Amino acid sequence: MKRPGPGLVDWYPTVRFGFNFYFGSKDDEDEDRDEIKKYSTDPRNKDTDGGSVNDGAEVKRGTNPLDKSDDVVIQKKDLNAEVGKAIVLEGIVFKTGSAVISPLSEEILTLALNTLQNHPDIAVEIRGHTDNTGSRSTNDRLSQRRADAVRAWLVNKGVAANRISAAGYGQDRPLDTNSTADGRQRNRRIELYRTK
Repeated sequence: MKRPGPGLVDWYPTVRFGFNFYFGSKDDEDEDRDEIKKYSTDPRNKDTDGGSVNDGAEVKRGTNPLDKSDDVVIQKKDLNAEVGKAIVLEGIVFKTGSAVISPLSEEILTLALNTLQNHPDIAVEIRGHTDNTGSRSTNDRLSQRRADAVRAWLVNKGVAANRISAAGYGQDRPLDTNSTADGRQRNRRIELYRTK
């Protein structure tokens, strides 16, 4: 409590009037409040340190919104995706006969994710392929489900859904013979095909 000078009232409570003109979501408001509390940033200034990255983006990536020297964006390793060319995502593993992605696939999926994050102007088709074991209709469905699973993984990591399509080609586009185990393994694959 503050005490005014002599001759005035003995004490008075401090009253604060505030208006909340925040138009974002409740989660955005909570994130901003945490950012302001932790870093003492100015909510009216998108980039408090005057660098090249907005405060909210810095907080999300774990850099300090008050230090412009950490605004340099380090590009993560990615794939060399050229328009009209398919890249086999070697290392994506599924349970036999299913579209459940194995944790062993994390490294190659992360490279695909980095490619899309580092190059926000590109669009891709995730292509699923199988060998010729089983019926054609089963292989068509399985290849589509696997392509959809990879697409969903990338979308769940933050890539805009409209940048990624998924298609299952079944057994119709083999890379190798289906008469050997090695050939069938090469034919069971996921490709990243750059469309734009």
